[in-house]
Amino acid sequence: MADWEANSPQLVDNLQELGRRIATDAASRQPLSSGVVRGWHARLLRALESPGGERSGMYRGEAGLEDYDVAVGDQSGAPAARVAAELRAFDETLTAQLEALDRTIRQEHLEDDLTADTVHAVLILCAWAHGEWVRIHRFPNGNGRTARLLVNSIALRYGLPAFLRLRPRPGRDYAWVAQQAMNGRWETAVPLFALLYEMALPS
Repeated sequence: MADWEANSPQLVDNLQELGRRIATDAASRQPLSSGVVRGWHARLLRALESPGGERSGMYRGEAGLEDYDVAVGDQSGAPAARVAAELRAFDETLTAQLEALDRTIRQEHLEDDLTADTVHAVLILCAWAHGEWVRIHRFPNGNGRTARLLVNSIALRYGLPAFLRLRPRPGRDYAWVAQQAMNGRWETAVPLFALLYEMALPS
């Protein structure tokens, strides 16, 4: 099997297939939760070898990963024993925020409802979801990729372009934002996401 980090044809196929699925589900405003992202992780790792041999879609704290703690630099993710509780809180907030935006940005009235203010509200939710996913660090590996998929799914749900690339990883500004997220400062991503959104708009 190809390595998870290698730019293999298998990884490209996995990303393309998953991208199409996410775009379709976002366009029809399917439910979005940590459980959905678990499925994305499994698709990403299909026929690939993970760095530590972990099974795809496994959360830290589950059977076999009960004591699997992680750190990015000098900042630790949520303790393995807390991941399940953190996931529940994440899902509750995400569901409430999506329901509110679904009412504000109506699927059948995107042109009318997408204003500067509502676009900014979507970008704030993207930044929060990305930051919390990175901070909790649910998987042993693949948290950054799934966080970026989460951002693009939310953006596409409301008619915005998928503005955050998966591979190669975005540059130094993104790396700084991800590090800030590990410290709970998710809001630092908002200016960067706004810039990337503007750059992704058709000219």
